[in-house]
Amino acid sequence: MIKRGILTAAAVLLVGAIGLGGEVVSERFGGRAGSSTHLFWDYDSIVDEPDRWEMTVYLVPSCPDRTCRVDLTPRHRKKFNPKAGMVLKWTNAPAGADKPVQSGTVKTDRYGLTTLKQVVITKGRNRISIVKQ
Repeated sequence: MIKRGILTAAAVLLVGAIGLGGEVVSERFGGRAGSSTHLFWDYDSIVDEPDRWEMTVYLVPSCPDRTCRVDLTPRHRKKFNPKAGMVLKWTNAPAGADKPVQSGTVKTDRYGLTTLKQVVITKGRNRISIVKQ
């Protein structure tokens, strides 16, 4: 089941969607947040384990753009809690693809949070993965 809602409450905060904007009304949490009405995520796809965090995100078909770039910061994680200063590996792969369209390493901030910069999101589903090395 695909749902949309407040990204911070759903386990991830997406900031800086280029050219989108708008307001999302949370169906899951009953609130509102400044975010993109074109950017959705699959709650059922979230993986939150001690060694990795994953989520599938995508642009809805009605979005006027084929792609956008976002900064992505997983929040409200339960099990995936890297320490401050830890270097993590991340990938962005189209659903069902063998090879990612983006990948790299990122260092956690002083709070153990990780922000992936300029992640490309498309109308096809993108699987975002962050793993401890």
